[in-house]
Amino acid sequence: MKLIQKIKNYKRHREIDNYYKKPSFVKILLVRGIIILALMVCVLNVGFTYLYGTFKSNYEKTTDALIDLYKSQFETAYNRYILKTDPEYLSKVAKNYGAELSDDELYDQYVNHVRRWFDLNSLYGDTSINIYDKNLQNGIMDFDKPYLTYMDAGIYDGDPDNASKTFIIYSYKSDALADELLRILPAKRYDDLFIHIDGYFVKGLEFIPRELYFGAGTRDIEHNKVLQELFGDGEEYNNSYFGQTEKRHKVDTGVGSIEEMESKGYTYVDKEIYGSFGSVITGLCPVYPCTQEQKRALEKVKETCLYDIIDNDSLEMIEAGLESSLTTYGTSIDTKDYDYSYATGIDKSKENYYLLYNYKVNFWDDVFWYYDADTNDHMETGITYKMVAIFGGIAAGLLWVLMTFVLSITAYQKKKGAYDFYTYQRDLTNIMAHDLKSPLMVIRGSAENLQDEMRSENLKDEKKIENDYARTIIEESDYMSGLISRILSLSKLESNQAEMKKEDIDVKEIFDEIIEKYSDETDRREIKTVVEETGNTISIKADSFWIKEALTNLYDNAVKYCEDGSEIKIKLTDKDISISNKMADSDIKDKDIKKLKERFVRGDNARSGQGGNGLGLSIAESILMRNGLGLSLKKMDDNFIVTIMN
Repeated sequence: MKLIQKIKNYKRHREIDNYYKKPSFVKILLVRGIIILALMVCVLNVGFTYLYGTFKSNYEKTTDALIDLYKSQFETAYNRYILKTDPEYLSKVAKNYGAELSDDELYDQYVNHVRRWFDLNSLYGDTSINIYDKNLQNGIMDFDKPYLTYMDAGIYDGDPDNASKTFIIYSYKSDALADELLRILPAKRYDDLFIHIDGYFVKGLEFIPRELYFGAGTRDIEHNKVLQELFGDGEEYNNSYFGQTEKRHKVDTGVGSIEEMESKGYTYVDKEIYGSFGSVITGLCPVYPCTQEQKRALEKVKETCLYDIIDNDSLEMIEAGLESSLTTYGTSIDTKDYDYSYATGIDKSKENYYLLYNYKVNFWDDVFWYYDADTNDHMETGITYKMVAIFGGIAAGLLWVLMTFVLSITAYQKKKGAYDFYTYQRDLTNIMAHDLKSPLMVIRGSAENLQDEMRSENLKDEKKIENDYARTIIEESDYMSGLISRILSLSKLESNQAEMKKEDIDVKEIFDEIIEKYSDETDRREIKTVVEETGNTISIKADSFWIKEALTNLYDNAVKYCEDGSEIKIKLTDKDISISNKMADSDIKDKDIKKLKERFVRGDNARSGQGGNGLGLSIAESILMRNGLGLSLKKMDDNFIVTIMN
């Protein structure tokens, strides 16, 4: 009940503030700005949530497909080179190679086959992947320096439509190459990067380029800051095969003349090889070891996997997987960037290998900043995703400012118009009320003088009519004066001109004074007033002057509208104050009771013969509300009950 009353009081205060408080443009601007900003943030949040969900779903599908590809390539290499499950394939490899591969050479093919495919992971977000032995040690990607692999495709044997192609993978390792591969690592993910070899030497499964270049097209370099830093000072080269001008850096391979290399057992192959950097499909493909960050990520996965292996459910899953070629198990590691980690176990010839991978994708980096220096070349606009994000943010900010100002100005003009109207109405009411008081005093004074003069002349009975006229004028003047005073009080209350103090109030004492004030009227009409106290009376901390005014209005209302010879009961409890009286007009409907608190609404007082102006309850409610109190009206049988609640 108290909460409902507080809400009503708050709403009433807000209404008064809207009517009579001068609006502040700065406050309106701040409120509208915050609301519009909150709405825009909500809309953007919904949009980005949808975008994030779509991105996450698509990335999961892409990554799952890649992991399946990694598993497939690992299993293929393991079957071919370690388990030797495809003798026909190995015979074709031996035919192309010129001799059967030894166990070490087969293992070398297996390792390079897997590393070439696993190295693709760095092209797709912050991915880490590795193969470990049964002790989760000796990762296949745990080597020291990056190197270059070259896959020489074999010749189709038999029907081209049904033939299987064989591959021989050669590797080239040197410090100079490792330094260059590490230097150009920031550009690894760009398709614009290329490798160019002009002739190479072969011995066993080792190859050494005679001339080795890394570079990019001049047009790509102009639009890519990373490529500018790497190859901006490179040697210009006209590539007639691709029809473009390029800039490239040469890597010193340290080879001698053809004769010198052949004397060392190398065979020279006069062949020019040109391909995209890091493409497994093309012949040339660099291979990078796991970075320290990738190793740390995999260590987290490894710790999780060790925990899961101990767990019975996970152990059963691994045992069940021993019957198949490849089984996935694992758990996820939650980070703020959307991070998944898994482990995969494979069992062949009673030897376990574990494929562990972790991919972490930063939504903002991948969606907006990934192509920081790239352009939409097919559109030839030079617009980057970063530029779209920045200018989109600026446009949203300008829209927010524009909407805030337009709506704030509109709201301010509306509030200012309402404030001016109600201020004018209040001032006009006050002026008219004050201006009416003076002529009323003159009229009342003249009537009193006329009455006194008639009494002094001891007029006869036929002159009594004029004396009644004078008395009526005085009574109506008093009524009008009281009405004007109440209108001024109501105007003062509702415009917040009356300042309310906080004082401890003795309600019983105030009622005693009010009852004494109305004693002549109640004695004349034989109305009895009973004050009933039950324990501790309600504690009120409010303005004593205005509370007395409110209680006077309520008691006055009870006296006016009760039957002659009836009883007015005032009940004081620790929770509320109630004033009840038997109504002279008991036919009033319940739905009309609440309307009595509205201005100038009066009950039927014909039986009591008392006049009312319909402002008493309205003024009382305004006073009580300003002091944090509530007022309720109800009808019980023939009794009208007014209750004041704290």
